[in-house]
Amino acid sequence: MKKIYIIIGLLIAIIVFSYYFSPTIKIFTGGNIRYAEQDKRAYNLLTDDIIKNCPRISHDYEFGYATVDGPAIEVSAITFRNTTDISRVHEYLLSLNFKLDRKVESGEYWTSDNSDKTVHISTIEFPETTIIEVLKK
Repeated sequence: MKKIYIIIGLLIAIIVFSYYFSPTIKIFTGGNIRYAEQDKRAYNLLTDDIIKNCPRISHDYEFGYATVDGPAIEVSAITFRNTTDISRVHEYLLSLNFKLDRKVESGEYWTSDNSDKTVHISTIEFPETTIIEVLKK
């Protein structure tokens, strides 16, 4: 009888674990995910602190997370629609001791001596869109 309770307990633990960590499991099995701040499981598990605390420069935004091949292993992002004004984002990054490292065709790269993360900011004029990505090695 005790074995049945142990098996049932283990099954419940596996189901709860799988449900709570399903966004992470999906990522590690290949792919990416887009989510809203209201999706607390994905938001808390996948959103980098730099992105969490980034100024909301538009009321229309969504988050994203991906694992990729290449120099960055994890990418946490926020996409703002209907704006390309990144002045508040610049101020925010400066307050975190990030500095503009370089500008390229795809946008700006910001780095910090105190962090292994790189922040990439890109803007699209039409439709007005700003994408802020934290690349973590």
